[in-house]
Amino acid sequence: MRSDYARISVLTKFGASGSTGQSEAVKCYVCTSLTGGGCADPFKADSTITTKDSCAICGKTKGAQSGVQVVARTCETSSTGMSAGCQSASQGGASADLCYCTSDLCNASTRASITTALLFLMPALLLCFKKL
Repeated sequence: MRSDYARISVLTKFGASGSTGQSEAVKCYVCTSLTGGGCADPFKADSTITTKDSCAICGKTKGAQSGVQVVARTCETSSTGMSAGCQSASQGGASADLCYCTSDLCNASTRASITTALLFLMPALLLCFKKL
């Protein structure tokens, strides 16, 4: 199970793209569903969930490999190569939804998969309407 998380973590780093600008510091949740507690979706913020100040951008990765689902909420100290929004990535049989946000404790959201689906649905809908 640890290798599944490592592969999904690699997807987080290589799947990120966007602006390279720095923003104001934000506070983020930092946890993984592999260590238990309330980090998995639906998210349960309680005294066992760690928060971290002075983050450049908050992240949430929700991934799966071989039926094992992992959720990780992160504090990135640099936003280089990352911008607010969601995208999907896959590598070596693992798939993940990657979301980044820039407001305090924004990575509590359980809407990552919905947001990602909408991002990929919009271009398809635009193509359909363009053909009409």
